[in-house]
Amino acid sequence: MRWFFTRRNLRRMLILLAWTATVVALFYGEEHWRGRRAWTQYRQELERRGEQLDLNAFIPKPVPDEQNFAATPLSDRGLSGQPTPPARGRMLLRKPTSW
Repeated sequence: MRWFFTRRNLRRMLILLAWTATVVALFYGEEHWRGRRAWTQYRQELERRGEQLDLNAFIPKPVPDEQNFAATPLSDRGLSGQPTPPARGRMLLRKPTSW
């Protein structure tokens, strides 16, 4: 096992490790470049056809308060976090006498 860790073999392993790291980095770099290039071409094609790719364009505009049902006084009280008044005429639950 001593021959495995000689200076010559350690140098070979370091060179092999450097080559492997370089090949992996080149592979991922090339894939990143190809993906970005394909997305740019696809986006340009969609924009040429008139498609909308901006996500902010899909968010609806705010509804004015006079048209907004959730801004009515009845529902506004429920959404504000304040407790609503108890309903009148609510029956009280009583324990049955047969227990």
